[in-house]
Amino acid sequence: MTNAQQFLQRFTQAWSEPTPASLSELFTADATLHRPNLPQPIRGRDAIRAYFEQVLRARPDLKLEPLMTATGPDVAFVHWRLQATADDVLVEWEGIDRFTLQGDLAVDGLAHFDPAAIRPVAVS
Repeated sequence: MTNAQQFLQRFTQAWSEPTPASLSELFTADATLHRPNLPQPIRGRDAIRAYFEQVLRARPDLKLEPLMTATGPDVAFVHWRLQATADDVLVEWEGIDRFTLQGDLAVDGLAHFDPAAIRPVAVS
């Protein structure tokens, strides 16, 4: 199994029952996380963990379903569907993450999705 395949296996497992710890442990200590709904990248595993703490505290029912994956020598791609409830309404949206890997950990994570799609469930 390649490093990218190991990463995707851990990614899928982490999102099966997401916690800030399991999600942040996918990243190196000095990783960077880019989200289109944030003005600046998140830098460092501790900051990534704090980000996921905030997200999961606001949306504890947040679930990610990988729809398709692809890998290269030091890269992993995930086409996913996320869902969460807001005011008792289920909201779903799709996006794509690209992870640049260092071993089987992400040193850079870049998400692409329509930020307008998450407005009903956005963390303020």
